[in-house]
Amino acid sequence: ENRGGEGKPNRRRSACHPCWRRDPPRRDAAGNVSAVTIIAGEPRLVLEPLTHLLTGACMSRAGLNRATSLATAVLVVSAEIPDVDFLLNLGGPVLGFAHHRGFTHTLLGAPFNAALALALVYGAYRLLAAAGRVPRTPPRWKLLFVYGMLGSLSHTLLDFTNSYGVRPFAPFHNRWYSWDIV
Repeated sequence: ENRGGEGKPNRRRSACHPCWRRDPPRRDAAGNVSAVTIIAGEPRLVLEPLTHLLTGACMSRAGLNRATSLATAVLVVSAEIPDVDFLLNLGGPVLGFAHHRGFTHTLLGAPFNAALALALVYGAYRLLAAAGRVPRTPPRWKLLFVYGMLGSLSHTLLDFTNSYGVRPFAPFHNRWYSWDIV
């Protein structure tokens, strides 16, 4: 049994549970810790998408899906759409990090997120309709846009609860807000 400097055992947290896993930071040739590795090594990147998707599904199943067809699809997609900014990582880690939780995580970005989610669901709806598979009741597209706004705003609210935070009033007010309870 390893003992720390104070005579207490060094307890290693289980690697089985994703919240307890901590990968050691990787170092470059000069011995500097790579910020990208630290960000990529955080377990929240694995757990966050699932949390956002399930939040959208729960909002739908709480009764919003009774008002119109395709509500579950729109809420689930729109609850995850703000993280579309991960595509900026294709331009390199610095670009991705600089714009992480940018415009898509703002109040101003919520209508655009809702429109994108609605466009994706509409495209799937058209493909299914062409194959003869349509919902029993026609979708109410204006209401689905409102649901898309709710899903997008739920994403921003959930991201507000962690230590990284969000800038909901950007570009008018660039202050970061975080509740830091997660």
